[in-house]
Amino acid sequence: MIKDTCITYKLDIRVDIVREAIKDYLYLLNRGFPQEQSLSLVVTRYNLSKKERMLLLRSIHGQRISEHIISKTIACDKLACRTLIVDGLNVLLTIIAALRCDLLILGDDGFIRDLQGVHGKVKYDIYFFKALERLGYGLHTLGLDKVYLFFDKNVKMIGFYSNIIRKVLTKYIDNVKIILSPSCDKEIMSYNGVVSTSDIVILRSVDNVFDLAGYIVTKLMLYPNVFDVKNNI
Repeated sequence: MIKDTCITYKLDIRVDIVREAIKDYLYLLNRGFPQEQSLSLVVTRYNLSKKERMLLLRSIHGQRISEHIISKTIACDKLACRTLIVDGLNVLLTIIAALRCDLLILGDDGFIRDLQGVHGKVKYDIYFFKALERLGYGLHTLGLDKVYLFFDKNVKMIGFYSNIIRKVLTKYIDNVKIILSPSCDKEIMSYNGVVSTSDIVILRSVDNVFDLAGYIVTKLMLYPNVFDVKNNI
């Protein structure tokens, strides 16, 4: 187990306001109202900040979608000798957010997400390499057969750093392959295995999923700064 201690946690949301916004947004989604219009209505009604809007967008998907994703989520003790398909940057950014003491959210689909909204940008700093170590250790604990780690080849300097990523991860696991793809999401969805990402489009499209970032952050790092939306409805 890797213990990381944060002195100051970054909340950056108005909890009471967000709770009411979650209830309204979820009500609209469950009644079949369009997602984009529902989100816009709730954001306007409660004058939500960009981070509060991001929280709703990334963590609330409605009962039908969330139950569908939960139904195909594989438990960590059922992954031994299986193949894991990892959305590399997606997972690493969530671990980095925890290392930076940022607020994380546990969505209604059971997946943990960050609120950074980075969209393909990454800093190769001390947090990145700390996150790599925690990723490697997390993969090691699962007893996997194979790991395919996908990165968008258009991310700046990822070609150079992919060799470093491989060296770090092979300290923990033997059978890992780094794949740089021009169509990362589509290629992830085409592989056979259990998929690790918090991308809702991918989660809805594949057969088996696992929250690798959530497992590492909550089970191995014991990170406490997680806002559980189900406990705030």
